[in-house]
Amino acid sequence: MHCVLVPHLARGGNRRRNDWDADDLAQWLAHKTPPDTLVLGTTDLIHFGPQFGSDPGSLPYPQQLSKTTLEAPLLDGLAKVNPEAVDHALAARQASGHGVADAPDVLGIVVRTAEAIGAPRGRVVDYFDSSSVEHPLASAAVNGTTMPRTDIPTGTRLPGAPCPRSLSYVGIVYDPPSSTPARSASVLTALTPFDIMQAIGAVRSVVALRTAAEASGSSILSGADQGTQVLAALMPPWSVWREFVPNTWGVFVGSAVHEDKTNCSYGRFPDDPSSVADKIVRASGNCIADARDRWRIPYTVGLLEDWGALKFKVELLEPETSWRWVSPASVLATTRSGHARYAAGDTVSN
Repeated sequence: MHCVLVPHLARGGNRRRNDWDADDLAQWLAHKTPPDTLVLGTTDLIHFGPQFGSDPGSLPYPQQLSKTTLEAPLLDGLAKVNPEAVDHALAARQASGHGVADAPDVLGIVVRTAEAIGAPRGRVVDYFDSSSVEHPLASAAVNGTTMPRTDIPTGTRLPGAPCPRSLSYVGIVYDPPSSTPARSASVLTALTPFDIMQAIGAVRSVVALRTAAEASGSSILSGADQGTQVLAALMPPWSVWREFVPNTWGVFVGSAVHEDKTNCSYGRFPDDPSSVADKIVRASGNCIADARDRWRIPYTVGLLEDWGALKFKVELLEPETSWRWVSPASVLATTRSGHARYAAGDTVSN
């Protein structure tokens, strides 16, 4: 295998050096290198904190959600292989005085190379920041005071201080068309470990947001529109749960205390026309009342401050066209005989 590191062409806004530009290099990388070439492009994303010269007000609290929102247009363009959208996102952030990447020309070359090889989509395989390193789920979840915290140092109780500093990173992989899972392929086989962690992290984040808001009497989630906008940042436009996973799928989310005591199980069926991302977020919001009123094991700040106390889940329901309708008698017969058990996607008629 060959490996090429994408160069940083120029600084100070000048895209050209030695008569090469992003389009030239992208074409060369796509068509003049050996077929087994691995092209690597690297840049940091948003820097936040006094050591980076950032104004404390440039990334409003909660910083992790603010960062995700500001980076969303850029990552959406990268994931959807849209060079024009990437250029626009980079220029817009630069014009605001707060750049979103320290090597924007590298990103321009990478997305143009992906377009030149015909990659239909970039797979986001990781997305995190330097403040979320305490637990594997921390990179996909945020936690709350009046709104979620982003850093959770060992031994620190919630509520606590906002995140004082962070450096953002993302990993995106582009494959040629022949090796990229099609939308029509099995959704479950096309999902990456990060996709799964993002969905589970969103459930935990929504629960933490609402639990902390109630405990502190915060009004930051008050009002349907404001709450929806805040929570939508957990599933940005580039998330596979917004487009790649068809909205004909349903979802159930839930949690258990110390792994064996269920305290929430709530969902949205496939006939709900909204995106699976919105189904996950909205169903997660129902977990607060479900845990308190039905299961009688409410969420508390004490439970949420311990990463091991709660186990969260996301279950997908296939489109109704793939469901099998069986009678209760058939279920009883097959279960008693030991021949079969019906899975979550099967429906029993009355």
